[in-house]
Amino acid sequence: KKHWMFYNASKTPAGYPAQRGAGHHSWLEEVLPTLEPKDRPLQCIQMPGDVLYVPEGYYHATYSLGETVSMSAQSKVPASQGAAMLQRSYNMLKWELEMEAPLCGGRQEEDED
Repeated sequence: KKHWMFYNASKTPAGYPAQRGAGHHSWLEEVLPTLEPKDRPLQCIQMPGDVLYVPEGYYHATYSLGETVSMSAQSKVPASQGAAMLQRSYNMLKWELEMEAPLCGGRQEEDED
């Protein structure tokens, strides 16, 4: 799972760039709680298997809520084509991870008696 935060490209995040060197975790703890609701970022939780589209120019940050493997792509193609390309890449990665599951602690094949 991942916690995502977004600011529209037309709005600079509060505490940025002053907090730039402090890191995302300290921004979450020190800046976010002090923000007025109108100044807070859009937020969502990305669950395993979810595909998320971030519009061009949006400020964004993520915070992993456990073990995470992620993949991202940037492209100057229409959103529908970019989403399709990312979905194909995700499907290939998922298939490869499933094939390697016994090596990385995933599900094990059941023994045949």
